[in-house]
Amino acid sequence: MKILSRFLIFLLLFFVLLNVIIYNHAWQLTHFTTETGFEKKKPEDLTMLEKGKLAFTGVTVSRPENKVFPKNEYETLTIPGRFELEAWLVTVPEPKGVVLLFHGYQNSKSGMVGYGDRLNVAGYHTLLVDFPGSGGSEGLETSIGFHEGGDVARSLAVMDSLFPELPKILMGSSMGAASIMRAVHAHDVQPDKIILECPFGTMLGTVRKRFDALGAPSFPLAEMLMFYGGWQSDFDAFKHNPEDYAKSISMPTLLMSGIKDARVSVPETEQIFSHLAGPKKLVLMENSGHQSYLVNDAVAWEKAVLDFLKERE
Repeated sequence: MKILSRFLIFLLLFFVLLNVIIYNHAWQLTHFTTETGFEKKKPEDLTMLEKGKLAFTGVTVSRPENKVFPKNEYETLTIPGRFELEAWLVTVPEPKGVVLLFHGYQNSKSGMVGYGDRLNVAGYHTLLVDFPGSGGSEGLETSIGFHEGGDVARSLAVMDSLFPELPKILMGSSMGAASIMRAVHAHDVQPDKIILECPFGTMLGTVRKRFDALGAPSFPLAEMLMFYGGWQSDFDAFKHNPEDYAKSISMPTLLMSGIKDARVSVPETEQIFSHLAGPKKLVLMENSGHQSYLVNDAVAWEKAVLDFLKERE
């Protein structure tokens, strides 16, 4: 009886400790720090010692900063909302339309500058937006695209007021793509076209891959992290699923993903593509992982995007 009591106490203490650790992991995943110097590493690049340490401490991520700027002159705009967002507006003579660009997780609008520069050359105004917690925007938190869907909607409303006569195209990478899909699904935004790069299919699947990359069991840890992360940031993480949002998207959509992407698999991308309700095109980048496609597939990216934008101009 004494052994059983000690065992039950051990289980209780282990359960409490596990919840504290997962709660901390969820906080680190959805909140940036203003402290600098934390190295950004992919989970699969960590040593066994580093993985062991992170199992208890979580991954501390410094607030993403803007270090790359557009080649052309730009105007800094403020997008009002739950947090004030900083955006860069680049205008060109005789524009064909306006492309709004939204960055990925642990990134800032600087990560979209290369795309924006090429779109400016092609004759499009561009608006590069920092999500909350990144670059020049307010806050320190992220909901991995859930609340950011509202930020996309507000950014589009500003461009509609400034350029009512021009077509609007939403373009996002990873979390930015998920945010766009959330905006269409939950906020009824109606851009003329959408360009999506490597959106994840489901939030749960993405979190499970995070644990798999660390060599840790994903069940039930992924579910626990989802629960605490959603609770901390006031959203239902289990319902944050772009593959479901795709069913609400009826405008022309270009979906792209990298064949070497370890974060978003080709079958996951094909599942999203099958759910898109409107005119659609799928392009797979032969040489790219979960990264800017300008690194290894610049020519293929530019052809795919510009051909898509030219359709029915």
